[in-house]
Amino acid sequence: MKLENYQVVRGLEDSYCMSRRELVEKIEETREHMIRLGLEEGLVSNNTIVVSQILDQLLNKLDKISLEH
Repeated sequence: MKLENYQVVRGLEDSYCMSRRELVEKIEETREHMIRLGLEEGLVSNNTIVVSQILDQLLNKLDKISLEH
């Protein structure tokens, strides 16, 4: 599965208007995708690293929301 076929980048842009539940679902989807990429392409492939960085941003967003409430 190639990164360009994955919609997580669009999801990251949309995360600013997501509910907490939707954000958690996006995090789980992104985590599963990252694991698949890691198994298929290796842990140090560019695609795996990019999705990992996106996952970090989503987790930071969730942390910020959690601290605000």
